Amino acid sequence: MIDLIGKISRAVLADPLPPRRVRGSPRIVKRAISKHRAKGQIDRTNHRAAITIDVLTDPESTTAQAP
Repeated sequence: MIDLIGKISRAVLADPLPPRRVRGSPRIVKRAISKHRAKGQIDRTNHRAAITIDVLTDPESTTAQAP
């Protein structure tokens, strides 16, 4: 049987990863609340809107003959 574990470990140890680069900024803890909610409450209640439709007709174009 082939010594697969020994072969894999020798391959990993022969080519290690390069050292990590220096961290530019320190680690931070994420905020517990969303940034959007931090701006304040938004009024999302429903409001009634009144819609009116005015149909304007040209008196000359409505002179159709009655059947």
